[in-house]
Amino acid sequence: MTTENNTYDVIVVGAGINGIGIARDAVLRGLSVLLIEQEDVCAGVSAWSGRLVHGGLRYLEHLDFGLVYESLTDRERLFHNAPHLVRPVSWMMPVYKHNRRPGWMVELGMILFDMLSFKKTAPWHRYLSRSRTLRRFPGISPDGLKGSVVFYDGQVELAERLCVELTIDARRNGANVLTHSKVDAPLMRNGRVAGVTYVDRLTEVRGEAFASIVINAAGPWIDRVFTDAKQPRLNGGTKGSHLIVDHFPGAPTDVVYYESRHDGRLVLVIPWMGRYMLGTTDIRWESEPDDARCDIGEAEYLLGEVNALVPDANLSMADVLYTYSGVRPLPYVPDKAESSVPRTHVLYDHAKHGLPGLVTVVGGKLTTFRQLAEDAVDLILRELGCSADEAVRRRPALKVLFATGYTRNAIIHQGRLDAEVELAKDAGLVDLTVFDARDEDLSVVDNLSGGRIEIGLGQGYRPAEFDQFGWNYKTRTRAFEESLEILEKSWTGETFDYTGKIYQVKGGLLRPPPVRPGRLPL
Repeated sequence: MTTENNTYDVIVVGAGINGIGIARDAVLRGLSVLLIEQEDVCAGVSAWSGRLVHGGLRYLEHLDFGLVYESLTDRERLFHNAPHLVRPVSWMMPVYKHNRRPGWMVELGMILFDMLSFKKTAPWHRYLSRSRTLRRFPGISPDGLKGSVVFYDGQVELAERLCVELTIDARRNGANVLTHSKVDAPLMRNGRVAGVTYVDRLTEVRGEAFASIVINAAGPWIDRVFTDAKQPRLNGGTKGSHLIVDHFPGAPTDVVYYESRHDGRLVLVIPWMGRYMLGTTDIRWESEPDDARCDIGEAEYLLGEVNALVPDANLSMADVLYTYSGVRPLPYVPDKAESSVPRTHVLYDHAKHGLPGLVTVVGGKLTTFRQLAEDAVDLILRELGCSADEAVRRRPALKVLFATGYTRNAIIHQGRLDAEVELAKDAGLVDLTVFDARDEDLSVVDNLSGGRIEIGLGQGYRPAEFDQFGWNYKTRTRAFEESLEILEKSWTGETFDYTGKIYQVKGGLLRPPPVRPGRLPL
């Protein structure tokens, strides 16, 4: 969406999962949006995480039932809305005699965990005896083992894909996205923040953008966006590091979530992309987030804990393929231990410090980005004096998908090769294009991690309008089945007729790109 005089309803600074979520939610509610990022989409902590979409079992220790419920609710939504990216995986929590958390406490926590997600589709937890635990995980140390709890939580192996797809959806629905553009100062009008100045880091060209509200969603960089504004410190981030290793002797098939023998912290061994992710640490970080690195002490700590859990592993630094670290965007709470810092998000209004029109997102995590985005856009609408219904009525007519299924490795939608497809091309997602006899384009975006197809033939309507046009569930299902038949014919290279148009596929089967050694797959 191009706006007059580069003016928007809202500017969102930061294209991590939370900034992207806010931009998408805002544009879907009819607001004009600019999303601006100093690096690339998902270049920060959203990528350098444990890649888990989890219910927050650990938060029960701090009696944060609201956050656990919110996490479990949004986890379930992601299972339904993005099953090609987010999936339930089995977790095991061993119970040892030496644990600081006794077995009854673990069992009580799991009962609460299940009760707070009573509508979930994943199975409820179950307790395994010592012998059954050893059969399920033969490599586990039997010394002091009493049994284990097996439960289900979520994993997103490719967090970058989730962020890119959400960004593409925001672009398709009208948001403007600027990457490699660093925001450096607020623009003021009549005593309010009315926009930002930024510099294109590739061309060094400076620019200005105006908006009624500016949302600072820069994660651990929130205190570094407007350095001259003399605002209170908000970020008290902690560094979390992970190690990546190949399969090792005795390695588990479940995600194993267990208590450290050294200090009682909870450690994770995560099967990931045919390898294993070992994590994580939690160390207060005062320096530039870009400078966060896994140090030798962290690596030795994690390797020692895994070797204690799996005696045959014998992992050493020579087995580490690579490491990565991210800084969690936590609130600044200097008088609390790292593990006790609240994980809930806060929307901080800078009006009390002389910058009305600027709101900073403090905290937040991958799992709950949707709820954070909803809360942020609700605040934006209140600031604009606009109800949600009014925002929806302002939304322009959009092309949406008539039907969605999950049987093919592609996403298809109607429209010319416009902004969102260009973004997809930049991300390496476009693999083939479909043309009709009159040279109208259907763009096909490869879904690398498999399983989803979305088909839209003709001008679509918003889901809320389906009933008005007679598009009930059965109608949409029938439209999908017809569209799937068309797609299957197209895969053989045949031509086919649909609503008077002749289409023919050019291109081949969709395949994921090769993973570059030493780097996370993008």
